[in-house]
Amino acid sequence: MKREINLSPEQVKAILTEAKNHSLRDYLLIKTMTIGDFRVGEVVGSAARRWIKSDRTWTPAEPNLPGLQIQDLRDDGIWVQGKGWKKDKNPAPPVLVPLSKSLILELRNYVGTRKSGRIFEISESRVEQMTRFYAKRAGVIDWKLVHPHRFRHFTTTQIARKHGVLAGRDIARHKNISTTNRYIAELPEEEKRTIIAAQADLIAV
Repeated sequence: MKREINLSPEQVKAILTEAKNHSLRDYLLIKTMTIGDFRVGEVVGSAARRWIKSDRTWTPAEPNLPGLQIQDLRDDGIWVQGKGWKKDKNPAPPVLVPLSKSLILELRNYVGTRKSGRIFEISESRVEQMTRFYAKRAGVIDWKLVHPHRFRHFTTTQIARKHGVLAGRDIARHKNISTTNRYIAELPEEEKRTIIAAQADLIAV
């Protein structure tokens, strides 16, 4: 079975702090990816997964995902093209993902005078390297296991624990709750013990 790491709030904060001290772009990218519960490809775009042959030459198809676009920023969130938007049948429509006003302001200040195009001009593979780099600097022991999707798992877990699995499903934009259940991290042993102890106290006679 593949080893994974479940990031704690303290670890995510430490990673964001390291990124903020190093690069505004990196900080805003990880912050946006985490708060918006985005897939990394939704944020930075993803490369074409096939090539098209025409006139004896091969050219890459359009990117699988376009990434977050400057022109799609709104006062209350951002329009995003998610997984499945290029399907021939029943393509997934773009959705407006709510973001805090403070994050919207930070993103607008970051893009400056640019009017269109991707907010973050960086590749998926570079984001993979970046997250491990900051995890290592933040003192995460298993930093090699930190990759962009772990931030999505973190956010979905936190939302599901505080607001319920249905809220986690909707924020993560999953079609099936079974997918959401796979994202939710198991409770730490200490937290389990605290809950069980509280239950014991509840029925003590």
